[in-house]
Amino acid sequence: MASLRKTQTGKSIRAGRNQKPRVLVFCEGETEKGYFKEFKVRCIVCGKGNALHTVQEAIAKKPAVKDRYDYYWIVFDKDDTPHQQYNDAIRLAKEQGFATAASNEAFELWFLYHFIRINRCLNRSDYPDLLKKYLHWYDEHDKGEEQGKKLYIATHHLIHTAISHADVERTSAFIFNNLEVLLLFQVIQPPKYFVY
Repeated sequence: MASLRKTQTGKSIRAGRNQKPRVLVFCEGETEKGYFKEFKVRCIVCGKGNALHTVQEAIAKKPAVKDRYDYYWIVFDKDDTPHQQYNDAIRLAKEQGFATAASNEAFELWFLYHFIRINRCLNRSDYPDLLKKYLHWYDEHDKGEEQGKKLYIATHHLIHTAISHADVERTSAFIFNNLEVLLLFQVIQPPKYFVY
């Protein structure tokens, strides 16, 4: 028998075998879009290079979305956003009903966690060479949707490893409540990987 589950928007949905929550992800780039689309969620690209700008643009675009979703996420990088603006972006997103997955410094670090636990500070300029050790085809200059799809295909079977590595290294991969990232992947990952 299916159980009732509360969505991010507060309504109850029946969590059955064939019913998957509707998720809308606002993200900064085409690589992220390609990655998350492979989870069969809708993605809208908005804002680039500044976390606060990305959040503000997602908030502005949300009312124009005709369909309604159970979960609204904003995925963005810290990049060179000043610390206070970065914190403001996360706060504003939450105030507006969005969950956040914010990477520090770039989304590529998430893919590294599928392969290794990182227990030292890394500069984002180190990410490409490290990724190429595990994904020889990786091209740091390819910021397209196809690259995101390839990253999903190459890493999705290691998602629990990535979550575990990111959880140990709380300040490096994602700056957010780790229960939120787990929720994001529970919502978008096929049920054979997660038990609801």
